[in-house]
Amino acid sequence: MIAAIHESYASPRWFEEALSHTPVDIEVALPHRVIACRAWGPTDGPLVVLVHGGTAHQRWWDHIAPGLADGRRVITYDMAGHGDAPWQEAYSYESWAQELAQLVDALSPDRPSTLIGHSMGGVVALMAAQSSGSRVQHAITIDSRVRQDGDERVVGRDLPDDQRHRPYRTVQEAFARFRTLPPTTRAADHVLAHVAKHSIRETAGGWVWKFDPLVRAQARSLVAELTTATCPTLLLRADDGLLDDERQSMMQGLLGPLARTEILTDCGHHVPLDRPLELIETIRAEFDRNAVAPLRGIST
Repeated sequence: MIAAIHESYASPRWFEEALSHTPVDIEVALPHRVIACRAWGPTDGPLVVLVHGGTAHQRWWDHIAPGLADGRRVITYDMAGHGDAPWQEAYSYESWAQELAQLVDALSPDRPSTLIGHSMGGVVALMAAQSSGSRVQHAITIDSRVRQDGDERVVGRDLPDDQRHRPYRTVQEAFARFRTLPPTTRAADHVLAHVAKHSIRETAGGWVWKFDPLVRAQARSLVAELTTATCPTLLLRADDGLLDDERQSMMQGLLGPLARTEILTDCGHHVPLDRPLELIETIRAEFDRNAVAPLRGIST
């Protein structure tokens, strides 16, 4: 049923071609859980890990990853509390970053890696890179920001009703209610449909979003959690995204001389959905700048 809804949206050739590159499903055993990953590209290529944003999931990268996998091993996964990953009793940027660092160690213990994260995932990628030292050679954030002061964190699962998942009676109803956070997006219908169909799951009470609502109530990223960058770092900023000049300048200053900023024009916060081809080409150019592997073009 979900597939039938998605197939009702016409897709351009480049999108269908990207999705035709079926990834390999792999499982990585970490100390606290087994992580289900999707992998594209040669097993011996330089490792690139794509980290999704808050309340999202790894399938946000399905149409992006193949365009980066020529000569590289591109990996996606669901952070704890997101997508098909198990829920936990508590969440923090520190625990997500630790998990990512462990994943990198398990997948590429002898080769430097590149971490790329969207929104919240970008902060997680920065923190993991900073804790991993020379094992991470490159980091890219996509419209990611940190808070200058922290809100009080929720403890436990006693959430108010407006922060709990509302079950929908049918998959069609849930699909129709799918919205990005923030809701403003320039994404094409076929991209949103693909992401939406992987954002919901069926329960005894109806169809609900996959992410744990405690993630939004509990996790906060603070300026104090960032230190000087230990590898070349690209801060991609959407011109109509969440970052303002003051916060971008603050992050640039904290990360130091190894960080630089690039602005993506005519783009909202959800860059992987709004401007996927432009994002792929921008990341490829950054790979060229840092000599991360040979590249070839993508057909459009």
